[in-house]
Amino acid sequence: MSKPSPKQPFFDTSQWISAPGYSFLQPMVERISGITQLNDFHQEAGPVSGETTEFASQALRYLGVSWRLDAAQLPERDGRGWLVLGNHPTGLIEALVMFTLLERIALDDWALLGNVFVASKPEFASRAIALDPFNKGGGRRVNASGFRRAAKLLRSGGVVGAFPAGRVSGKLDRQGRAIDQAWSLHFVKLARATGAHILLAGMPWKPGLALRCFPPSWPSARALLLPREALRVCQREQVVRLRPAPTKLDPDARIATGQLQNFCHELHES
Repeated sequence: MSKPSPKQPFFDTSQWISAPGYSFLQPMVERISGITQLNDFHQEAGPVSGETTEFASQALRYLGVSWRLDAAQLPERDGRGWLVLGNHPTGLIEALVMFTLLERIALDDWALLGNVFVASKPEFASRAIALDPFNKGGGRRVNASGFRRAAKLLRSGGVVGAFPAGRVSGKLDRQGRAIDQAWSLHFVKLARATGAHILLAGMPWKPGLALRCFPPSWPSARALLLPREALRVCQREQVVRLRPAPTKLDPDARIATGQLQNFCHELHES
């Protein structure tokens, strides 16, 4: 019986770093950043079966991440869609959690608005709708297409998850809670255009010191830190709180977005 062909690496830093001679440094960079360890897991994981949450659950177990869902006062499935918005403290962990959370509350009619990297992976492709938070190259076209697909799913009563900050957090407040970068107002507009209920998911994890030291203006350097972030996350069980958004939001989409971000921020404890 022939051995299965090796999968493409989950992370390949040569796609982010094009400096001359980088191929000589790549193995060392990926070892130090934790990418080699995660790529090894990816090779050893079972074959892709089309079940996104199966792979997400495998990855969370490998990383030792334990979490439980505290969902209270959720609206009834009344034919209106649910738009689930979460904060984005560490990157990979909350993306994996969001995939499994969406399946728990929606069963079949759901998708996650994720970045083009996530959406390009076979393990996630069936449930991920691509967005480009950096608006590079054809980013505007990708984003327009992504929001159209999300709107169609919401109008049919489906569930869509998203991280409105678009980028991983890099700050803590005085209580030690992660603070997102400013949320995009496009998600409030999406909910209003489709009549969807808004739910907020408070992700309780925190960015590590290394990630907090690199500013958002260095996206490639921060991307290199995300695998190590996933490997260093606290092992004790965490609680993800899912709550309906306040019903009375400001008519101005920008102000309403700030209100949602603040409410989500209050959902997770230090």
